[in-house]
Amino acid sequence: MSYKTCNKCDEQCGVRTKICSNCGQRFATQILKKVKQGTSVDWTLLVRGDKIKVIKGTGPYYQSKGGKKSPMGCPHGVFTVFGLNTEGIIVCDKHGFGYVYMGEEKYCEDTGIQRVSHKIRKIDE
Repeated sequence: MSYKTCNKCDEQCGVRTKICSNCGQRFATQILKKVKQGTSVDWTLLVRGDKIKVIKGTGPYYQSKGGKKSPMGCPHGVFTVFGLNTEGIIVCDKHGFGYVYMGEEKYCEDTGIQRVSHKIRKIDE
């Protein structure tokens, strides 16, 4: 097992330890900045063959009577644009085709489905 040594008390601690168990000294940690992939884009300007990233957790969801939200299993990840229609983008990847809803926000009382547009970013190759 790998160890690191506390600067204050010379105690050996595990490499993933954030605070020394002997003296309470905090270890220096590196903060990693998350890099956004792609650039914002007007979805109506996309053309067949463009690559887009669909942000996870966006898009239509089911809302129960108690108010709990459940995602609709909408696609997320990197896709190739296959075509457009009035309310969204037809996409494809190695698993087949999918649909990315980009229309107006709508709620259906009968089904409890809240239609909300996905968030996307265009990926430059």
